[in-house]
Amino acid sequence: MHLTRTPQPRQWLRFAACSLTLAAFPLGWSLLPALPSQAIAPAQSIHSNSSLSETPATPPRMARLQSLLPELETAVILAPQVYGDRMELSLTTKDGAPQRYTIPVGETELRQTILDFRQTLTSPGTDPQPAAQQLYQWLIEPIQAELAAAGVETILYVPDGMLHYVPLAALHTGDQWLAERYAVNSFTAAAMDVASRPDRQPPQILAAAHTAGSFEIAVGEGQPLQLQGFPFARDEVEAIAARFANTTVLLDEAFSPEALLPELGNHTVVHLAANTWVFADRPEESFLLFGNGDRRSFNDLRQWPLSQVDLLVLSACETGIRDTLDDGQAVITFSNLMHNAGAAAVVAPLWQVDDFGTKVLMAAFYAAIAEGTPYATALNQAQRSLIATQSSPATRQLKGSIDVRAVDGEEVFPPGTRQRDLSHPYYWAPFVLTGSGF
Repeated sequence: MHLTRTPQPRQWLRFAACSLTLAAFPLGWSLLPALPSQAIAPAQSIHSNSSLSETPATPPRMARLQSLLPELETAVILAPQVYGDRMELSLTTKDGAPQRYTIPVGETELRQTILDFRQTLTSPGTDPQPAAQQLYQWLIEPIQAELAAAGVETILYVPDGMLHYVPLAALHTGDQWLAERYAVNSFTAAAMDVASRPDRQPPQILAAAHTAGSFEIAVGEGQPLQLQGFPFARDEVEAIAARFANTTVLLDEAFSPEALLPELGNHTVVHLAANTWVFADRPEESFLLFGNGDRRSFNDLRQWPLSQVDLLVLSACETGIRDTLDDGQAVITFSNLMHNAGAAAVVAPLWQVDDFGTKVLMAAFYAAIAEGTPYATALNQAQRSLIATQSSPATRQLKGSIDVRAVDGEEVFPPGTRQRDLSHPYYWAPFVLTGSGF
């Protein structure tokens, strides 16, 4: 492995984290052959022989999740299933057996709509609402009356296959984003295995970040990867440390495997602003890059002692999906890995995120956590706070209780200074919480 470190200017984007590399695939190739017209098993993996692969959301796992509903009171389980010629929605409330709804949308049309949605979500100058409204009509509108009747506040979402690429919070009703109605707590099968409602103590936080410089990493015979630091992540980590006493902070050279690993078992919240790189065709070679330039494979990460960790946050990511979708494995590999190592809840993004926008989102997220807010609700409040940076009929009512300030230069400014519009879902929708967020 060849590494060189060079200074980089302050930048807006968090580059090349959690990336599905397509270096081996010419643009236009599909990662999967056309799927047959039959049921796609929940979270079925193309890496069936891989120890990092997703396992099915089996009936016992679903039963475990359903057993939590009476205690959660205002939550429901939404579990869509994709078939060749239709989609089936399963809605479970605390009061009864699952209700099922057949949606007449074929797999091909669904895939194209998700691709259109994703392309607009990852480009802040585009309008995601047409695709967002279409997906709302398929996934939420058929059950909206039941959600309203049950007084639902949180949707426990169990996506299937390509639906892992859909951040449910970014669907649009025609009047408002779904995040303005509900918190969303997603589940993979691995997340179900650790699902519980723990009695959480005040957070003991370990916050680490790669904030400066870049590393050139030679991987195989392809072009070297240029993995850069995230300048605003320093502010992000320092804000966490200022809010929570006794936070352990590791930045850049201090953020090394030797420094991180002994601390993992001593903290209930682990926050990482770090590059990860996911190889779609060989996930065991995927890796996390530390702030000092060392890297560890995902097979190494599975040995992390996370059984005491209530929440693990990866606050930087790029999925690298181009014009095709796989079965969702690329975007859930890291979260599943952390769940399998014992982490109860994981927050990780679906695409390359904006450096400053992420700083603001994380500040709001941890502010809510400091008040004892459940993780899924805290993420929802943070999302709402960014939505409210644009005044509209749907968001104006949020202004009285949420005041998010943008930057002028490099710092979050105090009340009375200019706002920056972070209301496009590109800024607030990439982060998905899986596992015990309640």
